[in-house]
Amino acid sequence: MKYLVLLLSIFVSGVVLAEEYNHGNHNDPYIEFFNGTETFNCGSLSFYSCMSQTNIQSMVESRCESKVVTTDNGGYPPYGQAYYHGVSGFNIVVQSVTGPAPYSMQISFKCGGLRHPGQKYELSL
Repeated sequence: MKYLVLLLSIFVSGVVLAEEYNHGNHNDPYIEFFNGTETFNCGSLSFYSCMSQTNIQSMVESRCESKVVTTDNGGYPPYGQAYYHGVSGFNIVVQSVTGPAPYSMQISFKCGGLRHPGQKYELSL
């Protein structure tokens, strides 16, 4: 009997942990959450490094992640709070570059990601 109780308690605790963020079924909708133009500072990068596609994509991705609560940049949000995952930047267009160093760029871009509702579920037996 005590083994049955132990097994049941392990199962229930596993269900509670698994459902805390409703991770069982990721049918999260893709939502575009930003569409605009912003200024990016290239810091100590040279003009050519600043303008490289890899650096621009990285700067935009980082900016997109800073605009919403996301699990992509570490940790989980507070229990039950909605969050994004799979966040990315797209339709990236460099509008202008000003210098001399440190260079800054005006970039128009869009951000989107999968929005998880973060619902709280209560265990019902």
